[in-house]
Amino acid sequence: MKWLGCLFCMVCTAAGCADDSEVFYTVEYPVTKVLAAVSISGDIPTESGLPSIPELGAELFTSFDPVFAGGSYRLDYLRYNGGLLTIIPEAGVAPVVGTFVKEPGAMELQLNYGAESRSCKIEPYTGDDGKQYVLLIVDYTAEFQQRYPDGQYISGIAYEEYTSTPY
Repeated sequence: MKWLGCLFCMVCTAAGCADDSEVFYTVEYPVTKVLAAVSISGDIPTESGLPSIPELGAELFTSFDPVFAGGSYRLDYLRYNGGLLTIIPEAGVAPVVGTFVKEPGAMELQLNYGAESRSCKIEPYTGDDGKQYVLLIVDYTAEFQQRYPDGQYISGIAYEEYTSTPY
């Protein structure tokens, strides 16, 4: 009869280890500052319908669903390369939930929520205190090049999210 009790304990232990809904690591990225990085190449014809650099930057902030200063990302790892994503677009706004994928050692993060799927580059930046922090960069160059007839002059447009998370 003792062996039956031991077998029951082993089965319960094994079942608990197989639970893939348990969070084993969490990282948060509180966003402290955001910038639109826009670069244009070549001589743009005067009759071009392409907006100015400040107008393109403003359009970036209103065209997509960015996280603003005061917002954050929370990544709850359920497995070695991904898990649950919680985005707070800005302070006081309801969270958006989804999933994420990040291969170990990779400097890219895939975010999936609602109908959105976007890729963020992870880079370091040096804060005012001289320490390195995480910078999340979302490249929207292809989307803006397709949006305008003279979009080939847009050599880069990205949304940069500066966080207070140490690199």
